[in-house]
Amino acid sequence: MPIVLPPRRLAVLVALGRLTAARGFPPTVRELTAALGLRSTNGAMEHLDALAAAELIARTPGVARALVLTRLGRRVVDEHLAAQRLAATYP
Repeated sequence: MPIVLPPRRLAVLVALGRLTAARGFPPTVRELTAALGLRSTNGAMEHLDALAAAELIARTPGVARALVLTRLGRRVVDEHLAAQRLAATYP
């Protein structure tokens, strides 16, 4: 059964995956906040807390760049990106 996330939470998950893939290491919360166009890190933290509770990401408290997609989180991101590519192919 597919995991359904609110659009903003999905955007946070996808941004985390893209930034990590592009740089080779995870972003800080501040970098993720800037990439999403959020005004404060509190908004990003709420989404990250929910994603961690859903076991889509793992984090190590007190460590910078400790945001990591879990296997389930990676699958959700991959499925979303595949659906986007498919939608772009067949308008």
